[in-house]
Amino acid sequence: MDTERLSVDMTPDPYNNLRDMYQRGLFSPYKHEWFEGEMRTLERKSVRVKHKGATRTYEAIDHPPRGTKDVADAVAGSSWNCWRLAKEHSMAAPAPASMAKIRKDNDREHHQKKLDERSAVREGRLEKLFESSKGDNWE
Repeated sequence: MDTERLSVDMTPDPYNNLRDMYQRGLFSPYKHEWFEGEMRTLERKSVRVKHKGATRTYEAIDHPPRGTKDVADAVAGSSWNCWRLAKEHSMAAPAPASMAKIRKDNDREHHQKKLDERSAVREGRLEKLFESSKGDNWE
């Protein structure tokens, strides 16, 4: 089994990818209070590291003092690896155009519904949330 080391502390790429996937409607996480809380409090920082006499500056995604980001790191790292793996395989065998369009349309509708639900919760419009879910299967 081929393995490699991925550190989400040394590069912002996994978090940037997670953000991009979410914004494009390609990532819809399960409701998880720790993950949501960590994601809301993450901070982008510039970090300087001295190693063997050389100073290196890099951008990092970090938690605030006394905060955590363990769950967010796991999600960012695993989604980064899934994205890279899917990208490698999709280049070898792309999905038919019709299937890609159906998938894209479904993802867009699902993403818009999730955005509407989050807005309703954030703005305290819970009746709007329940109205938009009429006819849906609640699990």
